[in-house]
Amino acid sequence: MMRKLLPLLLILLLYSQAPVSADGIRYGGDAIVLIGSGPESISKLCSVRLLSLISPNGTSPLIVQNSTFNRVAFNGTHLSFVLEKNSTVTLIKDYGVALLLPFLIRVESGKIVEVNYLSDNSSFGNFELIEAKKGQSARISINGEIIEGPWIPGLEGWLFRREWSSYMEPSYLLLFNNGTYIAFGGIARSYTNFVTLGNVSLRYSRAVLSLSNDSVFLRAFGPSIKARKVDAVGPEEGFFIYGRDNMSLVEVKCSGPSSFTVIDPKYCNTCEFNGNEFYFDSNFNVQLNVDSPSDVMSGSSFRILVAPPPGSREISIVFGNSSIVLRNISIPMRIEMRAPTIEREVLNDLFVTVKTNDGIFGLKRGIKILSTYTAQLLNSTEVYLLGGRGSISIKVYNLGDLSSQISSVRMDLLGSKSGNIPLNFQVYYQIPPKSSTIINLPLDIPVGEYLGNILMNISDSMNRIYSLSLENIKIISTPEIPLSMLTFISPEIPNVGDYVKLSLSLSSAIPLEKLLVNVSSTGMDPISDTSKFLLNISEGEIIRLEFSFRAKSVGPSQILISAYYLPKGYSTYRTAVKEVKIPIGNVEGIVYAEANETNVKVGESIELRVRVEGVSGEVTIDFPKGAFIVESQGAVRGNKVSLLAPADVKIVLSFNTTGNFTLPSFAIFNGTRALPINAVHVNVVGGAINEEERSLRAKLAELNRRYKTLTEASGSLESSDRELLDKVSDLLRESENLIDKGMYSDAERSLREAESILSSLEERAYGYMSGLINFLMYFIIGAGFSSLLLIYRRLGKRRKIWK
Repeated sequence: MMRKLLPLLLILLLYSQAPVSADGIRYGGDAIVLIGSGPESISKLCSVRLLSLISPNGTSPLIVQNSTFNRVAFNGTHLSFVLEKNSTVTLIKDYGVALLLPFLIRVESGKIVEVNYLSDNSSFGNFELIEAKKGQSARISINGEIIEGPWIPGLEGWLFRREWSSYMEPSYLLLFNNGTYIAFGGIARSYTNFVTLGNVSLRYSRAVLSLSNDSVFLRAFGPSIKARKVDAVGPEEGFFIYGRDNMSLVEVKCSGPSSFTVIDPKYCNTCEFNGNEFYFDSNFNVQLNVDSPSDVMSGSSFRILVAPPPGSREISIVFGNSSIVLRNISIPMRIEMRAPTIEREVLNDLFVTVKTNDGIFGLKRGIKILSTYTAQLLNSTEVYLLGGRGSISIKVYNLGDLSSQISSVRMDLLGSKSGNIPLNFQVYYQIPPKSSTIINLPLDIPVGEYLGNILMNISDSMNRIYSLSLENIKIISTPEIPLSMLTFISPEIPNVGDYVKLSLSLSSAIPLEKLLVNVSSTGMDPISDTSKFLLNISEGEIIRLEFSFRAKSVGPSQILISAYYLPKGYSTYRTAVKEVKIPIGNVEGIVYAEANETNVKVGESIELRVRVEGVSGEVTIDFPKGAFIVESQGAVRGNKVSLLAPADVKIVLSFNTTGNFTLPSFAIFNGTRALPINAVHVNVVGGAINEEERSLRAKLAELNRRYKTLTEASGSLESSDRELLDKVSDLLRESENLIDKGMYSDAERSLREAESILSSLEERAYGYMSGLINFLMYFIIGAGFSSLLLIYRRLGKRRKIWK
């Protein structure tokens, strides 16, 4: 009898830890559960304990630490409990010791000399204390051998050492001032500051000791344990890594059957149980969040999410014959439980009880357990049939212990126009015990909306007949292609170079789970994304999309629109295609380009002659990446030159990489229309330029351009400034030669000197021009006032004459 009661006595009673006052134990909520406290109900009890919040790197501290382990290491599949600690070396005569239980380490001359491990006190034998005085040495006798040990102030005891040679032979005895003692056995000798030990004991599979700055550091690892990662914790014993992003180490232990009692305030406000009085307080509440399903399958597993409230010490969950207690849990946790196997549909109660320092709070939720045979429609709540053809999929569950079979299925369709359509299906499906099967019912019905009712007959191996029904299934039969596309082109007849906008409106007669729209064109280049991907298109919802092109060549062109869509309830994509024809007209104007060289090396320059004919206005000419504009007669912005057409200009280019270049690459008239180009193709050869050389050549090109600008305005400079300008020319030529020779540092210094002189010359030239402009402004204003005064005087003379 005592053996049967022992597991119950070992279970920590939930209510026993709640505060007890003269009025009893306070509780609130719907109902509380007292585990291990009554004969009313029996369940299998499992305890879940949070051990550590796992860090992805290194070791993580245990929430509840002890002298054996205080941290845990996890490498993705296996975990090891770890003892990490350190101790300052205590000097004793000619050597020092560090006590890191269960290890004692002896140190001499900055090296670890020996390592000892805690042993059974009896291994040291019987000893007799001869003399001991606190603060002084002591002497003991072991089997007639007199051993003297020094007093260690930090340990409040005496340390006695014996010579040893065999593994775990008695080596040290630490006698405390209170008369107790611990003994050590020698396990390793060394003369280094880093020691690794393997198979230290059954407790530690490996230990690492290191000595640094008179402190000994210990990392002792327990045996490696394979830990399974889970999203939910259930009644399975072991260590588990819970969660994905923020991982936690939890331990699950199960103790077998345990009794529990439910106290419900509907039946008693004050309940006496096992000598304790529980009184209901309607004002007592906690922030307890529980997410549970409303119904579950008989015999199946299901999950609930419990978020511990602040101040909770223990949470118990009871459902049917399963109980789980969460201890030290401070994070939201998913709990996996199993519904009992039943023959008919019932409503069962889920009890969640939380214990806090203020009392006990309970929550009761009703969960429906579905019967042994049940059916589930795998289609969505609305079944869509494209072209009137498709199928209805039904999953039938057999949660009993006998084999069963489905022999017939009948469906009645009630349509708004066609009336009642009866359909009979001759089927034969076997359903083994505790399993399921999927049946497919093919349909081919006219376009329209229907409500369907399905009746299935199931018989088991005992020839008992069961009936399952699914009612009010909405079935919508649609045309073969439910997707419609409307297009709008602007402008309808574009010219070469025009921007063309395609506006697309899409709508569907049925919901779409996914929609991918691709556009392509002949005769036009896309200047926007050519595909759009959308999710969850509702029935009748209008989707508007826009795509942009640029007309490329004269003549007939087209845009091909391809829509790939996944109708709701279907597993394969459908396709809809539409073609839009667009005629492209011509536009006057053309760009001609001629070059003095078509084969150059990297870093060399070419002269490009560009003529723009047939248009009047601003033309922007683009050059490809890798080509730098050294000088130009137009306005330069990066790799673009803007000029007024018609024009005939010279542009000097340099290249910093090899390849075939089309010059120019693009020409835009008035910012909106592309002009056709009679381009030049230049082949650039030579070794690839590294990043430093590319940067220096770009700097050289920029300074050449600034030098050219100052040269054209040299008439406004003094003779000394013109001499400096000549020096800049020499520095730029010198820099180019240094770059060609690979002397980048010298070239960079020459470029910096040239840039400094150019900056000072530009400032003086700007100051001269500003003074000239101010002089002209004052001169014009003064001349204006003089003219007005002269006119006024003449008018005065005329008045005198007329008088």
